[in-house]
Amino acid sequence: MADPSEQIAQAEAYKQEGNTRFKEQNFRGALGSYHKVFCYINGLQLPGERSQASQYAEMMGKSATSFNVPEEKVEDVKKLKQSTNLNMAACYLKLGEHRKCIESCTKALATCPLSKAYFRRGQAHLELRNLDEAKEDFEQARALEPQDPAVEKELKRLKQAFSQHNSQEKKRYAKLFSKMNEEPKWGAESASLKLFSDFNPKAVERPEEIYEEVLAKLPSLTGKSVAITGCTTGLGFYLALLAARKGAAKVLLLNRPSERASAAEKAVADKKSAGAQVMTIPCDLMSFDSVREAAGKVQSVVGSQGLDVLALNAGVMALNDIRTSEGFDVQMHTNQLAHVLLLSKLMPQLEACANQKGDARVVFHSSSARDFPFCDLEAIPSKAKYFKKAEPNTLGGSHQWMLSEVAGLCGGPWTRYHMTKLANSAYAMKLHEELQSRGSKVKSLAVDPGASVTELQRTSITQGNMSNCMGNVMMRGNAQSAADGSTPLAMACFSPEANSGDFYMPDRGFVGRPIKSIGAGVPLVAGKEARTTSAANKNLAWEQTHSALGIASVF
Repeated sequence: MADPSEQIAQAEAYKQEGNTRFKEQNFRGALGSYHKVFCYINGLQLPGERSQASQYAEMMGKSATSFNVPEEKVEDVKKLKQSTNLNMAACYLKLGEHRKCIESCTKALATCPLSKAYFRRGQAHLELRNLDEAKEDFEQARALEPQDPAVEKELKRLKQAFSQHNSQEKKRYAKLFSKMNEEPKWGAESASLKLFSDFNPKAVERPEEIYEEVLAKLPSLTGKSVAITGCTTGLGFYLALLAARKGAAKVLLLNRPSERASAAEKAVADKKSAGAQVMTIPCDLMSFDSVREAAGKVQSVVGSQGLDVLALNAGVMALNDIRTSEGFDVQMHTNQLAHVLLLSKLMPQLEACANQKGDARVVFHSSSARDFPFCDLEAIPSKAKYFKKAEPNTLGGSHQWMLSEVAGLCGGPWTRYHMTKLANSAYAMKLHEELQSRGSKVKSLAVDPGASVTELQRTSITQGNMSNCMGNVMMRGNAQSAADGSTPLAMACFSPEANSGDFYMPDRGFVGRPIKSIGAGVPLVAGKEARTTSAANKNLAWEQTHSALGIASVF
């Protein structure tokens, strides 16, 4: 075995060989040489670190021989590792292997900040259409090298990409509103329905097409405990019904006490298996105290067996610019903050179940509004304010200018709703990462139901933030039934194919069969789900939610 100095010298020789091959545009050959560099230096022990050979041997329960790097060579080895990773990133960039480029740049940055590493990683993110990550990296590169013209050139290219991306998104959603300029084709059976008549979910109700098909494919839920928020009607109700029909042992309906809640409990109980338990647990998501009480009751009901599924389904949409008793925007409080508070109280029950059965899940119900209006949860005060206590009518006000908000011309009820739904999906992806880093078997997922006809639209109209015309047009021509809209949620909650970090949505955008758009935290189509998977959005949703709740985390 060569001594450390000889190993370092041989590694340097292979690096030079790689550099020569790179200049010859033999990028595969160069990668081969660069890989050989690490064959020689990964077994070397740096002060304060464990060599990769030692870490691998420890994992295998064995011992390994590592060689200490001479003190005068320590900095040389660190620079060799960094420069080789950086050169490998350049090769991957040339070969179009952008994810590997990102990985190599990240390794290079572990040694110390380096403009080239940020620059190349930004280029890879840009090619993958991870625009927020690209922006962050290019700005880091510019901070380190303010006069670098290459960085400025890429920032201009990034600006064009953002403009193109927003244009494409606006075209996508333009289809949703195109029928505003058309004479509605209501059909003979509903000829009396006029475009400007009062919106009524039953008048525009859609037939069920896929609910029974999805239900039949899901496995038995025998022995499982399922807790669902907001299930008096709509998507949550059909999920509860499905859980009961598939044999769940406990179906816990977290609703505000009402006649509708009682009727929903009876309807679900009529479908339960013998010996199963269906019960309503009072829970008002507009009150943190009520959420805490509900969590305590769930803990008592599930006991030491724990909780298999926590479906954070309840939500409000486009409500007035008002505050809860705790001082938060009513939408952010209900859709995001209260749900994470509930999760924080029930995480021990999810962990207990996962440790016993190998699987437990928390599912956040986001929506297509996570992507419009077209703005992010950027870590700047103007966006973080949606998570903070504020005076009424200071977050965009209350109005019916939905199209203006979608076009980014103003803020308002739909921007506030968008912030909550993006917070749902981004937080779910961040929670996935945190669970994975802890070695937890609990899964974190999120879903988009598409456009589904529920009472959600009626509430927005009642508060004056959606016109009857808009409700009728949207739900008549571009929507599916509440039962079908619940199928992405059902897949995330119960499918054996669902993994932590997955995101389900309809295959045709607003309607269709549930498919994954994100797998294990990674968009399955390049350029899609950029906001939900943005590092900036994930971190801000995580930090601001916990800050608002006054907790360190949900663990």
